[in-house]
Amino acid sequence: MPQAYYRIHSTTAEGLNRIVEKEPELASEVLNALLSDLVGAKRLDEAFEMAKGMRAASIPLPFPAKKILRKHLRAQLVRVDSPRFRDLIGMDWDWLKGSGPVALFVDAVTGSHRRVRGWYTVGTFLPPAWTESQWARVRESRQARAVARHYIRWALPFDHEYKGALASWLWRIGWDLTADFQQAVKYGLKLREESGLSEAVHGILMSPTPPHDELLETLLGELEQADQRDDAAHESIRRRAKQKALNEFDADVWMEPSAECHGLWLALTAAVRERRRQQGYGWLLEQPRHEEFLGAWSLVLSERIPPHLSDDLHDDDKADEHRQWELRRAQERHAQLPQATAEELRAFYQSCMPDTVWALGNVLNAGRVVELVPQLLETLAIGESRHLNMCMDALGSLSETEGFSQHLLSSLEHASEHRRAAILFLVRRMDIDSHRNPHEAYHLHELLTQALDNPDIPALRACILMDETGRLSPDAANTLSGKCRSLLGEWSIDLETGLGRAALMLLAALGEDVTERAWAAFQAPDVDIRKAALRAFTWMKTPEARAALKKALGDEDYECRLLALRGLAPEADGAERQVILTLAQDESARVREACVDAIREGKWWEGLDVLCQLLADSRNARYGDADRNVDHHVAYAAAKALASFRPLPSSLFPSLLAFIRQGRAANLDIRVHGVILDLLAPLPVPELPRVLADLLRALALNPGEGSALRRALGKAPGLNPEVLLLRFGVLTALVMHFSLQPSARTHADAGLLRELSRQPQEEIAQMALLGLRILGEESPG
Repeated sequence: MPQAYYRIHSTTAEGLNRIVEKEPELASEVLNALLSDLVGAKRLDEAFEMAKGMRAASIPLPFPAKKILRKHLRAQLVRVDSPRFRDLIGMDWDWLKGSGPVALFVDAVTGSHRRVRGWYTVGTFLPPAWTESQWARVRESRQARAVARHYIRWALPFDHEYKGALASWLWRIGWDLTADFQQAVKYGLKLREESGLSEAVHGILMSPTPPHDELLETLLGELEQADQRDDAAHESIRRRAKQKALNEFDADVWMEPSAECHGLWLALTAAVRERRRQQGYGWLLEQPRHEEFLGAWSLVLSERIPPHLSDDLHDDDKADEHRQWELRRAQERHAQLPQATAEELRAFYQSCMPDTVWALGNVLNAGRVVELVPQLLETLAIGESRHLNMCMDALGSLSETEGFSQHLLSSLEHASEHRRAAILFLVRRMDIDSHRNPHEAYHLHELLTQALDNPDIPALRACILMDETGRLSPDAANTLSGKCRSLLGEWSIDLETGLGRAALMLLAALGEDVTERAWAAFQAPDVDIRKAALRAFTWMKTPEARAALKKALGDEDYECRLLALRGLAPEADGAERQVILTLAQDESARVREACVDAIREGKWWEGLDVLCQLLADSRNARYGDADRNVDHHVAYAAAKALASFRPLPSSLFPSLLAFIRQGRAANLDIRVHGVILDLLAPLPVPELPRVLADLLRALALNPGEGSALRRALGKAPGLNPEVLLLRFGVLTALVMHFSLQPSARTHADAGLLRELSRQPQEEIAQMALLGLRILGEESPG
């Protein structure tokens, strides 16, 4: 065999591994001798790989060999101009440390975490404290320059995002790095998925002739193509995630943008950040495609807004030490940065309005943006009504700033009576506890209540009740006079406000003819408006209203289908029931569960087969892995619905027995099995004892992954706790069946019960003993 391909025979490797484990001192002698021979034969690459393994096994290396290998590694850092360089510079620092120019440079670009005191935040570059002599030695070293070239080209695109701090430090050394950063951007665009591309973007834009426009166009084009690929690959599954068709954990994962889009988005943000640092923000307003930069601009501005210590972080019982440290560290970093000016923030606000408020939200959520209080209050008072919620949420963190009360009062003077009522409606519906700054949100609530100084209008009170509960007050028909109903009609014109939507529903509940307005709302692209229309149709008893509800069963949004189902079900005729039953196959778990509720509440006997089918529904409402933190809410609802029907038709027994026979393969939620077992145990089902006995044996043979998990954790093998719960439930059902159905005892498997009575799990053993006593068998000694 050619020497280049010869390494070591597998039996020799196994022997060496055993020596390392059993005889570490002998292993040290043997391996050090082998290492020294390899170094002496100048087979340094092989020796280096062997040395890495020895270090991993905590075997000390002979100093002469270690010295030669260090020199070899540094020589490779200088020579290797390829992607392999990244593996070399990622070696343990002990191999690279030293006082020479190469070691100084490597420590500078890779050692921020070694220089920090306390916790290190990933993405923070802390420059080394070099002396003038060290700066000069590195600057004049050809070897250090070569390593820098290789690092920028091959390692930087894989590095973290440092927001230009690392790139700026590299330029400070005094080398011309233009070509290196050009190569890094080219390589980073090829990789796409790595955060380091953004640092390379900073680097190339710090060159003497930065290609701002060219790079922005390139990044926009690449990002547009990446978005198209991402949409093509994930559009369907993301739509299903929004429709509550996926498990909660899976939905969160799929809603994240692809790694490719994320990397390119960071790069675009870096390009905006660097150009803004050099040229200010005016160029953003002049860009023909400036709306495509608003998201990146918002993130750059957010970095310049000091974070606000929310109420819970002042309470040591609610905030851990590390979280407080992170926030204070962020405040310290922001104090060292030039803050965003009021002029730029206001220009950004105007650029985002009225159609890009999501970008504005990035800035408003970053901290207290006091500079935008006048703009927010103006929008609240006279702006488009669709932005009221955004304004209320943002102002909830600003209500205690200086001069806020005066600004509020002067702004509300320009608000119409309709707008004042819409604001007061939102005030009364504020969820203060869930606000990120509850104390300040409560203060805003009090200020607005006092400022609006509106008497308790019956129409407003009724709208709030309708929005909260979906019901009329008992005296609504009498208290809501013609004047009130006229006011409700005016409010219902503007369906972009919560008040307008509640007014539409209230008018329908009062029996007013709002068919035309509701039909118009039903055609709206906004889901909240369509939902208001469907709630109004639910109150109406006309054929037109039921026709709209039937049509909405096919709405693209699951919440609309849900409302339509609930609106139709209580008074559904036979044909409508059949249509509703088909929604048991709806992709949205919430709709399937509503179908179950309709069957249970209406006692639809024709829906029992549907309930049996839904016992296998595996949609998990809890956040976690598919087989842990289990809450198969649709299946559980179906099981409870089946249990509500009395007497249960015997025609369902085969389906239910088939479900039990499969054990956890039928459904991982043990609660579902528990309901079905409790349902069948008291009933005269001849096949039940045999099915339960077979399942008990199967569970004993296949205890589940708990055993493997415990072994992986270095613990004694044990049963999966879910399997143990199922075994106990099955055994309990078997014993209950013997107790309530004496005829079933004739063919009982007493041997199985005797075997179970000797189980180490006390609850199982005790239940098996109870079963033996019911059968009249003697307990085993």
